Amino acid sequence: MRYFFSLSKSAASTGLDISEWMLLIFGAVLVLGIFGEYKKLPKRLLMWPASAFEILVMVGVAGELLGDGGVFVFSRHLQVIEDTELTSLGSNAEQLAVRLKTLGDKTTQTESTASIASAKANEAVTASGNALNLARGAHQEAESFEKDIVSAKKQAADAEAHLEDALLKAAKAQSEVLKLQEAAAWRDF
Repeated sequence: MRYFFSLSKSAASTGLDISEWMLLIFGAVLVLGIFGEYKKLPKRLLMWPASAFEILVMVGVAGELLGDGGVFVFSRHLQVIEDTELTSLGSNAEQLAVRLKTLGDKTTQTESTASIASAKANEAVTASGNALNLARGAHQEAESFEKDIVSAKKQAADAEAHLEDALLKAAKAQSEVLKLQEAAAWRDF
């Protein structure tokens, strides 16, 4: 009997199928035996001796008993296997539910983190926009300063040119003053 409890699901299912077929076949043998005993069969089958029909009835009943036993054992074994599988599935479903809850919690946390990151990104975009505007203003001021520097350099160059001219004129004037002083010194002499 322990052999039957160690069968796999497919072996137990095959055993159940065989037992059901045995019930059908031995039921037909039993019917044939009963009809033969009561002489309700066609004449060519009634030529068998009465003991043959009695044997068919006994074989049919014994076969049905064996088939019923097989159906009982294999169906019970399949029920135990299915109960075990259902228990396992229930346990797996509970584990899956716990994992799904954990996953849901992590998803909620991730969504929260993503929301905070999105808000910070928006702040960064605003700050970068402000920085860009400040940079544009600084660039414009730098261009203005460059223009002022170019203008100041030009004025300095012009002033240097005037200074050189003035220095030349001053040198000529000093030279003339020295000539006049020498001439005056010759006259006083």
